[in-house]
Amino acid sequence: MVLASWATRVARRSLVGASCCVQTSVHMRRLSVAAPAHGPASCSPKRAVSQGHYLPLFVRPAALFRASLGERTYSTALEWKPPLKVITYPDPRLRAPNRTIETFDGTLERLASDMLDAMYQCVVHDGVGLAAPQVGVNVNMLVMNEAGTPEDGDEIVMVNPEIVELENDLESFEEGCLSFPGIYADVVRPSAVTVKAQDVAGVWKTHELDGFKARIFLHEMDHLQGILFHDRMEEEAMHGIEPDLAALEEAAGGDVRVPGEMPDVFLEKMIQASHTLLNVTRELKRNAMLNDFESRNSQVDEEAARLKALIEERKREIKALEALALPSI
Repeated sequence: MVLASWATRVARRSLVGASCCVQTSVHMRRLSVAAPAHGPASCSPKRAVSQGHYLPLFVRPAALFRASLGERTYSTALEWKPPLKVITYPDPRLRAPNRTIETFDGTLERLASDMLDAMYQCVVHDGVGLAAPQVGVNVNMLVMNEAGTPEDGDEIVMVNPEIVELENDLESFEEGCLSFPGIYADVVRPSAVTVKAQDVAGVWKTHELDGFKARIFLHEMDHLQGILFHDRMEEEAMHGIEPDLAALEEAAGGDVRVPGEMPDVFLEKMIQASHTLLNVTRELKRNAMLNDFESRNSQVDEEAARLKALIEERKREIKALEALALPSI
């Protein structure tokens, strides 16, 4: 499907990015146009931010628990088998860490080309952006083309992208994702972003993105950080897609692990076993203290009995001496 123009895209629900977005009406809801709370009204309309932290994340408890398990080591080889296929949630590679690319050669160029091909082949969902982990390659690279076809728009390849500034204005927009087929919901994101990234030759470039391009990039950038679009949904939107997420999880056998992790059910059992062991340990310590106390009491009783017997013996000796004593003169 050819996405001819912005006006056409915003008028059609089928307009979805690879991990990107659709809009059901021409007007987006502006949620905030005020200056930042921490600065004066005259401050710059943009602000420096840490990557991926422009909004609170509504991360599911399982994801939070997995995040607490710490970093893991993954293969650093840039390997894949063409043709690339988009993986779907809850494939663990969508949550796995993505390594920095340090080698810029023909292999990287082929990966970028294969990713664009995979994005364009998703004609049903009109792919306009794709991150490397979405094709099972856990490296920091994304591709995008707002037009969704190789004949139109600008193909952009970003390697090791970094967010420099984000617009304070926030916009709500219905998004879809190739890794979540058939699932759409509103996500709030900044309306513009400044990015620096390397190209396939390793040259650093700065990109000023706004509107639909900014949204495409921010969605794909989230993928590079292991953040999925439902992690940024507000509670109401999240509730609306929970049955669809559950269906994808069930279809995948319910295994949403990051490589090297145990299934959540095993983790829960381990936690229960740990609590049981802790309780048993406390009970053993308490019993040991009681036994020690009882032992000490027994020793005291024995010593008291010995002293009592000694006192009785001394009393008998005194009486014997009194009996032998001569009468007074």
